[in-house]
Amino acid sequence: MESRQAGAADGPPSPLRPKAFRGSDLQYGGRRYERRRRPGFDVIGQQLEEVSLRDLLREALFETAPYSAQKKLDSIFATQKLRAAVEEQRKTASTYGDVARRLGELNTEIEVERFNRLLPAFIQNFVDKAAPRLGVQIEGDIATHARFAAIGSEGAWLRNLSAKFPKGLPEYLTVRRDATIPGVDSSRICFLRPGDLIFDGFCEETVRKFQGDVQRGSVFCDPAADRPYFFGVYVCQLGEKPLGNRRSSKTSLFDRRLIGIRWNEDGEFSDCAPNALLALQPAPKSLLWKAGNLLLNPDESARRADAYARMLAESTFLQQLRASLRAQAEGQVDDLLRGFDFQGGALAEKRSDLARRLRQGEEGISADLEEIKKQQADLDEMKAETLLYEHRRPDLVDIVKLERIALAIVVPDPTPEMREAYDKDIEAIAMRIARNFEIDNYQARVFDVSAPHLARGYDLESHRANGDKVVIEVKGRAGRGPVQLTENEWPTAANVRDKYWLYVVVDCATDPKLFRVRDPIRLAFRTRQSFTINIGEVIREAEPE
Repeated sequence: MESRQAGAADGPPSPLRPKAFRGSDLQYGGRRYERRRRPGFDVIGQQLEEVSLRDLLREALFETAPYSAQKKLDSIFATQKLRAAVEEQRKTASTYGDVARRLGELNTEIEVERFNRLLPAFIQNFVDKAAPRLGVQIEGDIATHARFAAIGSEGAWLRNLSAKFPKGLPEYLTVRRDATIPGVDSSRICFLRPGDLIFDGFCEETVRKFQGDVQRGSVFCDPAADRPYFFGVYVCQLGEKPLGNRRSSKTSLFDRRLIGIRWNEDGEFSDCAPNALLALQPAPKSLLWKAGNLLLNPDESARRADAYARMLAESTFLQQLRASLRAQAEGQVDDLLRGFDFQGGALAEKRSDLARRLRQGEEGISADLEEIKKQQADLDEMKAETLLYEHRRPDLVDIVKLERIALAIVVPDPTPEMREAYDKDIEAIAMRIARNFEIDNYQARVFDVSAPHLARGYDLESHRANGDKVVIEVKGRAGRGPVQLTENEWPTAANVRDKYWLYVVVDCATDPKLFRVRDPIRLAFRTRQSFTINIGEVIREAEPE
């Protein structure tokens, strides 16, 4: 059924028979005109917003100065043009038109960019560790390029992938998008990343082979703990449930997070970093007795942990995502309305033109007019559906998957041997982070020279792509504390100075953070057998990333 406005557009009064003008129209003309005004149908009303037509007509009929009404109209149109120009600049400058609303989007973009910058190192660590266990032999460094081959029956999964490549498996693996090898076609170099067939194959085969062991659980030692505790790791998938009347019935996925929680025999829960287990050593069976009451009812403890993990996911990740979507909704709705009004105006103009031509007797355009009417009806339906979706979108986001992927018992073990092994794991984490930073930020070739017999006075040599060579001493801390330069390290730092860097990685056992200090000897003070630098000095003097 056509609206009253549509009918007016199909048949406007002929200019040869103008509609009679009544005094009441003059008195209330501005209000009447405003009530009838619709986007796309009222060109005059769009140009004369917030202006009384009655006042303009009165000035035109009874003006005292010559052409005063015309000058006022010229001023109004100039103002409207200026507003239009400003609006175009606003739309060009920002998608949502408001800096405060845009800040959240920019922060998200920065996080994504930072993740993408660190991704090559994460992938390299995973592939280097997984390859020997999955029947894959790698010759070289995939930070640049390395040959690879499937070995034995364990590598059958890789050989099976060759059928998916027209020319067979590539010859080289790399974690660099722009890697080139002289004389080798780019199709023979596999760029490892999420979505790549070989990398996804690594992930799937790792899960298939080790999932059973992970689900059975294990026992670890924590030299810093004074009582036993459970440790659980969960994967939380946030997604958007589809509206029943939307064309797509698939769930849209937003984000996936890892959640780590721990709880003791008293049922006291707390959240912690999912990677905390990486710094711990497996416990021998002889220490299982230290688990105590944790072994009494493990199934019930696991169910309570599942409930706590869901509560944690809802109160942190889910609520943060919903709040972010609500903050964006206002600007998005404004942009959508502007777009629908533009499309509606274009369709109305086409409909008016077709209706005029039809009244003038032109043949063969009735079908075109009906098609325009159908497009208008579809546009109205789409507008209502889209606006409803945007208003309800934050409430449609939910936890679509929460799965416990690992469960472990951690027992205390304060023996010197376990403390030494724990410290070595912390140092290994710090070394890996420092090495990855150099590779990701400077495309460097990094050499580990930390072996005691080399006595270099530093841990890493970094040969950067720009030709610079620097030496790096790496210090890892499970938490935060002072840093010592030994009798072998501080003389080297004093001699090398600007080419000597101190990389301190704090909170290695929970959420590692890297602080980099050039020429650290200037911050040190002498103790009995070493030079000491307070962690506060390191953080204050650290170079920005």
